[in-house]
Amino acid sequence: MTISAILDFEKTLEIFKNKIQTLLGLEELRDWDGKRLQEREQAIRHTSLELAGQCIALLLNTLSQAPLAQQQAHKRTESSRGFGS
Repeated sequence: MTISAILDFEKTLEIFKNKIQTLLGLEELRDWDGKRLQEREQAIRHTSLELAGQCIALLLNTLSQAPLAQQQAHKRTESSRGFGS
């Protein structure tokens, strides 16, 4: 499953909040059992990992746009591109 980077922190948090609020909702309590609880736990964990992935995408995007980071990356990879000694 591919999830596109949003690159907007506020939008990312809003999407996360909406998904989590849905997952925290309790419908028909008499239908709950261990299997249903486990499925909900997994969905919460997956949604949290999506948030972490979006935050990492934001960090990488910020780094990729920083001139000093670009200079350092260029300098550190120069020899592997065949230009250095």
